[in-house]
Amino acid sequence: MIKSFINKFLILIVLLILSTNLIAQEESELKKIQNLYSGKNYIKSISVCNEILINNENKVDVARLHFFKSLSSIKLYENTKQNSYLDSSYISLNNALKYDRYKEITPQILEILVDVASKYVYKGVDEFNNSNYKDALVSFEKTIAINTMPAIMQLDTIILYNAALAAEKLEDYDRAIKYYKDLINYNFGGEQLYLDLAGIYKLTGDTVNYLAILARGEQQFYQDHSTITTEYINYYLHTRNYNKALIYLNKAVVGSPYSASIYYVLGSVYEELNDKRNAIKSYENAIFVDSTYSDALYNLSAIYYNKGIKLRKAAKDKKELEESDELFRKSLYLLEKAELQEPKNNDILTLLRSIYKILKMEDKAKAVHLRILYLK
Repeated sequence: MIKSFINKFLILIVLLILSTNLIAQEESELKKIQNLYSGKNYIKSISVCNEILINNENKVDVARLHFFKSLSSIKLYENTKQNSYLDSSYISLNNALKYDRYKEITPQILEILVDVASKYVYKGVDEFNNSNYKDALVSFEKTIAINTMPAIMQLDTIILYNAALAAEKLEDYDRAIKYYKDLINYNFGGEQLYLDLAGIYKLTGDTVNYLAILARGEQQFYQDHSTITTEYINYYLHTRNYNKALIYLNKAVVGSPYSASIYYVLGSVYEELNDKRNAIKSYENAIFVDSTYSDALYNLSAIYYNKGIKLRKAAKDKKELEESDELFRKSLYLLEKAELQEPKNNDILTLLRSIYKILKMEDKAKAVHLRILYLK
């Protein structure tokens, strides 16, 4: 029994000696790497780390090796701006986290990861500004990956927005949609973000989601949705759904009662719906707001002209002819104001010549005719 106990005791002593030697060797290796780093010999520091990682007979702390390797890689990136060093640092830090099972250096690793994330931001912005959208997206996504780590959770919505823009530039619409949706869920960007997302749906022909996201934005910003209202107007005008367009045009009038252009578009829609009375009223409102609005002047002039032509063709007596002439004079008054704004507009000049002829103002008709010929 005594002999057996002595043998066990000797084995324990040997194990302790071996353990002490291993710890000493590990500290020696790490000290060597630290000295290389302190001496700014970063490439050699990385090389030593790699050699030990490949053949780690002394069981040197793997987490610390990756950590020291990342520090040297960052310094090399700062000195050379070679992207491979930044990527190497990112990979090494992830490995350090993986092997730091007892969380001994995790706080330091996370601190450096935050710094790496900020470097990817600057790198991504520079790449984006130089139209290198592919690499910019990669940089932004690495930043997002770091910032959304459970131990960090410092998500910057601006970076998400940059990633969405880069993906959109690359026509990677599925990825862009994902980021825009995330941003909406974070209540970032206001009304414009809904329009950005709607624009992608529209571009990809997804009308259902296009209208759905506009409706959601309209509901979210019900007190101030002028740009969403404008988007609806343009969509329904493009699809020739004029009754729907009227709904949003009238909303726009309420929000911008002194917008000549809104009244002008409203007048044009009423014309498409053959509602001349409201068309006239809308054009008059546009001219009241802006007396030099040539498009409104021309369109209102054309309404009176067409009415005059129709009445003249159906005229049965002198009184009805005089009524048609009165309409032509109304048209002429408006058209001459339009011509002052656009003296070289062929449509205005052609209609002006026609009215001069009808009202037997031959000299003016000839003068306008010569101007038309000259413009050709």
